Amino acid sequence: MGIQMENLRRKIAMSLILVFSMNAIVCVFLDHASIAQIVSSRVEGSLVAPATFSLFALAANHILVVASVGVICYGLVYRIVLGHLTKLSSRIHVLSHQAEMADTATSVMHNIGNVMTNINVLTSSLSTQLEGSRLPALKKSADLLQDNDDRLGDFLENDSRGKQLPRFLSKLSERLDQEHSELQDTLGSMATGIHHINQILDAQQRLCNDQSDMQLVDLSGLVGDAVQILQASLARSNVHAVVERSDLPPVMLDQGKTLQILINLIANARDAVRNLESSRRQIRVRVSSLVDSHVTIQVIDRGSGITEENLHKVFACGFTTKSDGNGQGLHFCALAAKEMDGSLQVASGGIDKGATFSLSLPWVRAEELVY
Repeated sequence: MGIQMENLRRKIAMSLILVFSMNAIVCVFLDHASIAQIVSSRVEGSLVAPATFSLFALAANHILVVASVGVICYGLVYRIVLGHLTKLSSRIHVLSHQAEMADTATSVMHNIGNVMTNINVLTSSLSTQLEGSRLPALKKSADLLQDNDDRLGDFLENDSRGKQLPRFLSKLSERLDQEHSELQDTLGSMATGIHHINQILDAQQRLCNDQSDMQLVDLSGLVGDAVQILQASLARSNVHAVVERSDLPPVMLDQGKTLQILINLIANARDAVRNLESSRRQIRVRVSSLVDSHVTIQVIDRGSGITEENLHKVFACGFTTKSDGNGQGLHFCALAAKEMDGSLQVASGGIDKGATFSLSLPWVRAEELVY
């Protein structure tokens, strides 16, 4: 857009220079014509007749008028075109902003979708747990005791049902205690997922307000959180995630963005190995030591792999090889890593050779952070 308008300006400038040059030439021509006309009126045998000089003068004036009109028209066209270009530039800016907002919204929905998949699995698991609960058995036992309340001692000593009841209640208590623990774990995982959804929305709000979420973070713990958030969907796919921790000191980084990147990478690794035989459905998340003031987290799988051609496309917006994918996950990850002055790289030996995604982030000490 800027180049087009600059070219127009140059053309107008050249036209003006041309007109001024023509004007000077015509003026000189008219001056000489006038002098020649005076000479011819006084000297016999003049080289050019006065009428001829008048014709030259008229021609010169005509050239000057035509050139001036041309410049005026050119200027009008320039202003019209410039007006259209200005409107077009404004429209492009609006469309660009809308496209950026749509891209951001798609990324947010994709990241929330990863967590919602896990929450849906947890909800289904919770429903199954409640359906299989032994609480109804406890109610039956209570009803049985209440029915025999007037002869409780005789019922417990001589009735076959009463004799078995203490032992049954003891086992039932153990089972209900286990149920309680399982329900707590499920609800805890759901709460973690919902909390992360809030983090995603908060991160989007901070992005709109040009803010960051820099915190002092235990990186190994953050990796563990990412695995925990996806644990239900990993278990449903019978995928085992191994976290190789490091003794790194706490790192100052944008916790929300880093967690979203890890969740995306782990979810992709899960999808890459879910069709393998059970013994090979394993992914590794490795936290590396400090190298050149950077920390690196690698997500490694032995799954479907990536072709050499696609290695150059995986981070492009909209690129996906999944039938139900939208090509936003890895694109978001690459942008988020760049926004944190880090990088995201991928390596693969090809189809069925697995893949390794390496997230490298600068190690920033708390005292170096500028607010």
